[in-house]
Amino acid sequence: MSVDAWVTSAIVAALFMGLFKDVASSDVMFVGATTLLAALGIISHEEAFAEFSDSGRLKVAVLFIAVAGLRETGMLTQVGHRVIERGCRA
Repeated sequence: MSVDAWVTSAIVAALFMGLFKDVASSDVMFVGATTLLAALGIISHEEAFAEFSDSGRLKVAVLFIAVAGLRETGMLTQVGHRVIERGCRA
């Protein structure tokens, strides 16, 4: 295998270990790994961020960010309790 393949394998292995041990949030780790691969010149910047040009995937990414914000502020829990309360009354 080439040096690029070994470096990529090491980054992917570190990514999986970080996800397994819950070192940081998954989005931060995936973007970090992608950025590291692009910074090392293993993949081009166009290849690294080509998926963000697809509007469907971008919408899903925005939804993940919105849900994370709702969860962090506690709004997701409050809405969940209200939905459950209304369901129990019906």
